[in-house]
Amino acid sequence: MVSNNLTHSDKTVSGYEVFKCAQTYLETPYVDYGRTKGYALDCIGLPILVGQELGLFTGDFDKYSPTPKKRHAEWMADIHMGEIVWERPGWPDDPVWDADQVQPVATQPGDVGLFWFSMRSEPQHFGIFGVHPHYGPEQPTMIHAHSRYNKCVEQSVDLFWKRRLVKTYRLPNVKG
Repeated sequence: MVSNNLTHSDKTVSGYEVFKCAQTYLETPYVDYGRTKGYALDCIGLPILVGQELGLFTGDFDKYSPTPKKRHAEWMADIHMGEIVWERPGWPDDPVWDADQVQPVATQPGDVGLFWFSMRSEPQHFGIFGVHPHYGPEQPTMIHAHSRYNKCVEQSVDLFWKRRLVKTYRLPNVKG
C-alpha cells in the first residue's frame, strides 16, 4: 500500500460513471480504514476504491486518523482528489455558513464532497454526489460510508449536509 499517495492515470470517464460505480458500494459495512467492496469501507475509501475500479488512479491513503486533526483530510484531498470545483466562500478564515446564501453551483454527479462533522474548522468526511429519481433532478444525493448507519448509503443532500459542505472536488480525468 502506498502511504498518502495516489498516482493518476490518463484514463477518462464521466462523472455519471463515477456515480454509478459508487452505487455498487451501497450497503458495504462501515469499517475504519476499510477497503473491500461488500465487506469494509470508510468514507475516504469510497472515492479511492471507485477511482481505482474505474482505472483513474492507483495507490491509497493509509496514514490518517478516523477523526483527522489539523485539517489533514483537507490537505490530502487538495493534493490527491483532483480539481477543486467549489469552495465555501471565505473558507477557511471567515466562512459563510448559511446554506441559503451559499449554494454549490459546480457540483455534478461523480464529484467528491468534503464535509465537517462536529467542528466547522475540521473537515473530515467524504461523499460522492449523485442523482436519484426518488429525490428529483433538483435535489442532489450523496453516497457515503457513514459510521452512524454502519454502512455505505445514498441520501439526499439536505440542509444538514449543505451547511457542512466545505469543498467539492472533481476526480482527475472525470468529464461532464
